Amino acid sequence: MMAELGTLLSEVDLRVSEASILLLIDGRDTMTSSQIGTALDIRSANMAPLIGRLVTRGLVERVPLDGKSMAIILTPDGEAILREVRRITQTFEQDLLQRIPTEHRDHFVPALNALWR
Repeated sequence: MMAELGTLLSEVDLRVSEASILLLIDGRDTMTSSQIGTALDIRSANMAPLIGRLVTRGLVERVPLDGKSMAIILTPDGEAILREVRRITQTFEQDLLQRIPTEHRDHFVPALNALWR
């Protein structure tokens, strides 16, 4: 399933982890790289290259929060790509639900949410 999503996200030249970062920071202007890594369970050693790639593409920028912390925020280009990410993921989720037998669909998402919690 994740490989399939990864293939779909390649349309906008993003990996699943990069798209997850964009989704997470949308509407937030105080999330640090460390907080993003914690929320997405990404090791700190892997966060620098991920954020670096998004910065290089102009999708996010680092802005000072205080004397030592930097927030990672979306740029206008990042917001545009995020709209595409949302379109791709919503279509993908709808397709996944179509694969579930009709009689189980109403219970599937609540069951997944219960497992997540």
